[in-house]
Amino acid sequence: MAQYKGKQSVMDEALGEYKDKGYRLEEAENHTYTLYFKDKWIWKDIPREVTFEAIQEGCKTHAANTMREV
Repeated sequence: MAQYKGKQSVMDEALGEYKDKGYRLEEAENHTYTLYFKDKWIWKDIPREVTFEAIQEGCKTHAANTMREV
C-alpha cells in the first residue's frame, strides 16, 4: 500500500507515469483541481472525488491528441 507524505505526494501519485512527462495537478481555492501540461491547463475544476484512473486517462487522451497534432 502506498504511503503519502502530504497532499502533493497524493497528487503526484494520481498522475502516475505522467508526472514525469510534464503533467501536474494543482489545487484551487474552491478545493477542485486543475491538470496542467507544462504551463497550459488542460482540465479545470476537477472535483476532489475524481479517481486516479480518470486523471491518468485525461493525461493519456491529451498526450494522444497532442501527438496527432505534431
